[in-house]
Amino acid sequence: MWGYPPYSRALTPVALHTEIADKLNAAYLHFYQSEKENMIARFLSTDEAKQIFKEAKDKFLSYQPKLGSNKQVYKSARHFMRSM
Repeated sequence: MWGYPPYSRALTPVALHTEIADKLNAAYLHFYQSEKENMIARFLSTDEAKQIFKEAKDKFLSYQPKLGSNKQVYKSARHFMRSM
């Protein structure tokens, strides 16, 4: 037999509750309920969605790691973000 066997246990998704995630979810829910063409791509191109993502980016860029071990992780994440 080649390859790896199936993962032995089921994974349970968990909703992420942060200020930004909750704001984005609420905005999308409002959009979804009020628009005739409620496609996610249309929502993501709205000024409201763009503003929420800008807020998230600004918070990320101004973040200051508290633990020394996280500084390199944060630096790598910023480098990855710049490459996108």
